Amino acid sequence: MPKVSRPLVYTVLAAIAVYAVFLQMQPSPPVAKHLVRASSTAGAEANADGVTDADRSAHFPRYIGGKRDPFVAAVSTTHTRKNGDNWLLTGINSVNGVRTALVENSATGESVFLSIGDRWNGSRVVAIDPEFVELQNAFGQTIHMPFNEQDAAENTDSSSQAFPSLRAIRPLPPLPTPPATGTN
Repeated sequence: MPKVSRPLVYTVLAAIAVYAVFLQMQPSPPVAKHLVRASSTAGAEANADGVTDADRSAHFPRYIGGKRDPFVAAVSTTHTRKNGDNWLLTGINSVNGVRTALVENSATGESVFLSIGDRWNGSRVVAIDPEFVELQNAFGQTIHMPFNEQDAAENTDSSSQAFPSLRAIRPLPPLPTPPATGTN
């Protein structure tokens, strides 16, 4: 078998690469569109455009839109507090000086632990107080989510409530540090 020189191999590979790039740059052939016409209604004569007498005489009631704020999205991907979405603050904990808040949804059984700076439901957690969680939405409005026993009692069946009120549970103060003993 004869030996092939390297420049010849490189030239053939370069030519194949240039040809592949050339093929990729070519526009794709147009796709034939098949127009499917629906059959006209019985007894209605349609013109060449497919418009029937019923189409010409159709009347629709006028749309009367309501007032809405154009700067607030009508469709949102985040959870908002509405009847089927009951998020309640159920606990606040402090571990190594870092507070976390437990927020639960009584309707779906979901629960979320929040820390300061977390983003949740389109808002940012600004502060966690022993009595409430403060959230800030995208408009800069602050939202206080306090413990609310009345809402929790309404959303929870009294027979299924196995624990006493979580409002009575408070975070423990940090342990005092023992005085330093010197060994001089």
